[in-house]
Amino acid sequence: MALQRVLCSVSRRSFSTARLGGLFKASDNLPNPLEHASGLERKQLLAELQGNEDPFDMNIQKRGVCTKEKPHVVYSSFHERLVGCICEEDSENVVWMWLRQSEPKRCACGYWFKLQKVEDH
Repeated sequence: MALQRVLCSVSRRSFSTARLGGLFKASDNLPNPLEHASGLERKQLLAELQGNEDPFDMNIQKRGVCTKEKPHVVYSSFHERLVGCICEEDSENVVWMWLRQSEPKRCACGYWFKLQKVEDH
């Protein structure tokens, strides 16, 4: 009972509110994140300003026909890229494979993928 009384009195005494009116004025502006960004973060922010929401091609892409004659094209700035294939629409497993620029590759489910190198802007 004594412990409960002590905790109630401590919690009553430690609660306070303060007004922050003197710290910030309406004329103060927060800094622009683009002014401080560098490297990949800056590249991402600039691409988003230009309307490109996926500057590193990381979003999930829907497959088309994906035959050997017309494989699904995966873009990369490098000579190889790790690609994941969700073989069935309701599957929870991802089949991972390395694509190389020289040859198209077939997934275990039968879909074909091809790496196309793009120049970095």
